[in-house]
Amino acid sequence: MIINLYISNPRGFCAGVTNAIKASNELFQYIKERPIYFYHEIVHNHFLTKELIKKGAIFVNNISFVPDESYVIFSAHGVSDEIERIANEKNLKIIDLTCPLVRKVHKEIQLHQKNGMDIIYIGSKNHQEAKGTLGRLNESKFYIVEDKNDVDTLKPIQIERLAYISQTTLNVDKVKEIIEKIQKRFPNVVGANVDSICHATKNRQNALKNILNNHEIDLILTIGSDISSNSNKLAEIGSEFKVNSYLIEDKNQIESEWIEQNMKIALTAGASAPEILINETIEYFEKNYNAIIHNVVFIEEDVVFHPPRLFRELKKRFETQNI
Repeated sequence: MIINLYISNPRGFCAGVTNAIKASNELFQYIKERPIYFYHEIVHNHFLTKELIKKGAIFVNNISFVPDESYVIFSAHGVSDEIERIANEKNLKIIDLTCPLVRKVHKEIQLHQKNGMDIIYIGSKNHQEAKGTLGRLNESKFYIVEDKNDVDTLKPIQIERLAYISQTTLNVDKVKEIIEKIQKRFPNVVGANVDSICHATKNRQNALKNILNNHEIDLILTIGSDISSNSNKLAEIGSEFKVNSYLIEDKNQIESEWIEQNMKIALTAGASAPEILINETIEYFEKNYNAIIHNVVFIEEDVVFHPPRLFRELKKRFETQNI
């Protein structure tokens, strides 16, 4: 059996995840006190979480569980004002690895609040990013929209002073549809356009669509964890193109009945999926299906984010002590 495997580029780690994972791994060199506490999973990927646990990370969903004066890592998804307040009251040494693009959304939503706006937030109410972002509001009312049908049920108190913004990891086209519906129902609404979705999310979605538009793809495989928003949104693109699509954690979740002779398969990966799992999947297809590999580059990413101040200070201290 021979198949053609079209590898989508860009794929896998975005700049925010690269920064968070690199910093998290290096912290075990710089911080001698153990354990190191993480408030929520640093990124939404089971493989990466298990690797950090092996090194001694303790993940907590309640900041009160972190002992006073301990090190605590804030995840790439960001946290609310309340979590920061409690952490400071406990004299925790905070290393905040919030993605800079999420932080940008925090600043924008707070600016809307300063201007007296109530907020329509496009996103998943149960996602950590949404909880962190909406937790930055202490005065404005907010309304959560998860799909375009939710727009019909919105009953804002002040329709003349409304702003909208979205979670950074959503489906670009679906967010456009929601925004258009919001604007039609509330003509005076203001806010960000779809650019509140991060560049990496858009690039991965557009790269996959590029393959689907230019090749007769029979199957889409997206590597990523089921708890990852952007990975799920990548996998959902298959329904738009009427192509069978599966979200898999790694090569071990591939079912043989999915694969047929002469198939054209598109392979992509969410922004928190490590390259090792992508490479293992490619090798699986080469070994078992004599796959012909096609690397399809849509755009080259060159964005780099820098770790926070406390991390840099720890690193400098560590390097000085080991000269």
